[in-house]
Amino acid sequence: MELLTTAAEFESDVIKLARGFQPMSLPTLAVRQIDRFAALTLTNTQPDISRLAEACVTQLDHHRSPESAEKRAKRAIGLAPQEIDYLERWGYPFVLEHWQFHMSLCNNGCIDSDLLAAAANHFGECLSTPRRITSLAVFIEDKPGAAFRLSKRIKLGQD
Repeated sequence: MELLTTAAEFESDVIKLARGFQPMSLPTLAVRQIDRFAALTLTNTQPDISRLAEACVTQLDHHRSPESAEKRAKRAIGLAPQEIDYLERWGYPFVLEHWQFHMSLCNNGCIDSDLLAAAANHFGECLSTPRRITSLAVFIEDKPGAAFRLSKRIKLGQD
C-alpha cells in the first residue's frame, strides 16, 4: 500500500487503534492450501483477531493511496461481485468477512502433492506452540520491490 498521508500520521492512527485492543491468544496453527498456495492458518476461528483485522482495514484506509483503475481492473479478474466491491472500496478483495488469517509459505501456484506434508513436517511441534498477539507492527518499503523494514512496533492496549 502506498500512503496518501505521511508515515507519522499513519503511525499516530495505528497507535490510536492499538489502544482499543488488548493482547490476545492466537489459536494453534496448521499448514493448509489456500487457493493455489500453501500457508500457515489458524486451526479455529478467533473473533478478537478478526475484529482487529477489520479495524485495521476500516480505521486506517484513509491513509491508503488508491491504485489506478487499470491495476484494479486487472486484479478484479475472476473475483466475485462482493470481492470486486471490496477491491474498489478497501483496495483488497479479501477483507472483512472474506478475510482469513494466514502466513503465506510460497508464491501463488507453488502447490504440489508433497509440499503440504513437507511444510507440516518442517514446522512440526511449533504449530501447537501457544502464541499471543501483543502488538501491531508498521513496516516500510523504501522503494518498490525493496525488502520491508520494521519502522515501529506498537503494543496493544497501551497509551
